[in-house]
Amino acid sequence: FNIIQRIFEGESNLDYSYPNIDTIEAQTGINRKTVMKYIRVLKEHEILYYEKVRKGEHKDKNYYTRWKDRGCLISALHSNEECA
Repeated sequence: FNIIQRIFEGESNLDYSYPNIDTIEAQTGINRKTVMKYIRVLKEHEILYYEKVRKGEHKDKNYYTRWKDRGCLISALHSNEECA
């Protein structure tokens, strides 16, 4: 649950957030590989939803939301409109 708290803590008033894996790793003390594993497990259990978006030739950004709010994230990413 520490990972979930770090994902949603202090980003904005939006129903989604976008911390990078390095930030989650630094704030939780959990190594990168384990953070990525837990995020994958949370998605498989429909607790957390995320999408990876290409932000440049060699840069991806992950956007996270609660499973129940995934429609908001999908809409925001594909229409460039924020939902709160």
